[in-house]
Amino acid sequence: MIHIIGNKNKFAIQYQITKVYRQFFYGNICYWINNTMLGKYDMSTTLSDLLLFLPVFVRDCGNRMHDSF
Repeated sequence: MIHIIGNKNKFAIQYQITKVYRQFFYGNICYWINNTMLGKYDMSTTLSDLLLFLPVFVRDCGNRMHDSF
């Protein structure tokens, strides 16, 4: 099942979980900004890695460098 969180015309995350194996989630993900897709939704990836590093993305707030590195 494909899920979309947000509004594609502004910002949205589209994802689908295709397989769960132990602590790993596999599936597809892309982002939408101003109705433009960012990413390759047709390529499968480990979604669990994204969840693991999400706090880093949020903390960095779009900066390429952070004091902790």
